[in-house]
Amino acid sequence: MDALAFVHGTHAWPYRVEYWHSGRKVTDRVTAAEKLGRTAHAPFNEALEFNARAGKVEWDYLGTLKIAAAFFEQDSALRKEVASILFLFREADNAVHSEITTLAMCPLFENLLNLIFRELKLGEKALIENRGLNLFERARHVIDRCITQKVRRNKEKEGYERWQKIVSGAQLFTAREKLQAIVNYFGLKWEGDLELVFKTWQKARNPLVHSTRRADRTEDQFKEISSQ
Repeated sequence: MDALAFVHGTHAWPYRVEYWHSGRKVTDRVTAAEKLGRTAHAPFNEALEFNARAGKVEWDYLGTLKIAAAFFEQDSALRKEVASILFLFREADNAVHSEITTLAMCPLFENLLNLIFRELKLGEKALIENRGLNLFERARHVIDRCITQKVRRNKEKEGYERWQKIVSGAQLFTAREKLQAIVNYFGLKWEGDLELVFKTWQKARNPLVHSTRRADRTEDQFKEISSQ
């Protein structure tokens, strides 16, 4: 059922939600089959199905379903976490596109990246294969030692201490590097394919989360956002 839900982007089962407050049940709701959560971001959607029937694309539906089922049949923490995140992902996208939908989906996407990257231990593998990552770590330690010396020698050290926190907290792997590592692990295509997916996500996510203006948007701007 998890595999069907993944391939079609639709919950493959009815489910029940209970809300409790102060020991009392406030809501008890069963979601009917015709109202199940759905996302447009699925490997096998209606447009692809139509094109496959028309002979415009080659699509191995049963093969894809078998691969997905083989993953979701595993008794692993990764499988359980991925299934849970995908459920929330379908719930987040189960509406007319809005900024709230995008805001909900972005952290779920980041959560999924971090989960796969961590559980498959891709960081350790990347450190072995990518010399630049080791050079980054070495440079960070050198800079941190230099700032530490400045902190010890200066009475007005607040500025150096702030820089030290930035340097020590610098992430070795960015979201882009994590996605690239995942793409390489699964033998997928980065340039001209998933790289475009990442750029689209980044373009939509960063301004929306950090710096978008809402009060003075024009009608055309609202239309452009709604159509993304």
